[in-house]
Amino acid sequence: MFAYFILPWICVFFFILCLKFRRPKNFPPGPTPLPILGNLLNLSVHNPMRDLESLRKSYGNVYSLFIGPKPIVVINGVQALKEALYDSTPIIRNLPLPFMKGFKNMETLKKLITGVITEHRETIVPGKPRDIPDCYLDELEKSDSDDSSFSEDKLVMFMTPCSQASSISALYRSYKSNAVIHEVQRTANTVPFSVYHLTTKDTKPMGYSLPKGTVVIPNMKSVLNEEGQWTFPHEFNPENFLNDEGEFVQPEAFMPFCAGPRMCPGERLAQMKFFLIIVTLLRKFKCIWPEDAGEPDYTPVMGVTLSPHPYRIKVQLRTTQ
Repeated sequence: MFAYFILPWICVFFFILCLKFRRPKNFPPGPTPLPILGNLLNLSVHNPMRDLESLRKSYGNVYSLFIGPKPIVVINGVQALKEALYDSTPIIRNLPLPFMKGFKNMETLKKLITGVITEHRETIVPGKPRDIPDCYLDELEKSDSDDSSFSEDKLVMFMTPCSQASSISALYRSYKSNAVIHEVQRTANTVPFSVYHLTTKDTKPMGYSLPKGTVVIPNMKSVLNEEGQWTFPHEFNPENFLNDEGEFVQPEAFMPFCAGPRMCPGERLAQMKFFLIIVTLLRKFKCIWPEDAGEPDYTPVMGVTLSPHPYRIKVQLRTTQ
């Protein structure tokens, strides 16, 4: 008697669950979800990227999954990612507080630098420069023409960290070693799913309808290894970042820091630090793979980020030529 009473309620419960796991109209396609679990069984704990690539082949560059009862949308490929994160996502109109504070700090810094220049101007001894500002002020005094490239405003800009960073940026792009550093970032794909995004309004990337509040996950592996975007998409080759003249170029598919309004604001600074630190170390030391270590294991360890298996390496001081 109890079974006859409880069985209809179980059926009703599962029917409601099935309705809850239905995709909205014109929502990206995807594998059929199971009640409660969603599509968790479609993803391997150890290597979900392989499963995501398999689903991409079945459902295209934009597809959906249910993580439990929550639908998410996975974006693959440069074109779909650009459309989803640039064209469909509202532009940030008001900068967050840290950025506004940064602008105020920059104005304060410029005032301090102006004070330093004034002090230099008052204490300078012509022909006996103490530092770069003195040299600049000497040249400024010699120049009488209004068309001169020297000015006090330019000296202020030169002495700000942002201007110095831009100079370093222009310098490091000319080195072929920069291509090696970028290729390491591309093949390493340290943050394979980047930062999750949330739609702030109803959007239609690639013709699909995403309601407000939809979680969007960019699959960075699909971008950093996309055929047609790279000369050598599936192998380590710095020529992916060199043109026919051997000059450094950065393809639009290079997105290790993701893209869109929520991309990492420290990307330029991080790239310059990568270059300066790595080049400095390699000029001083040689990194040698030990002969008794066997072949390197390139299989990544999956976690919040991708990391290599533990390994040993020999670091040897370079001899002065």
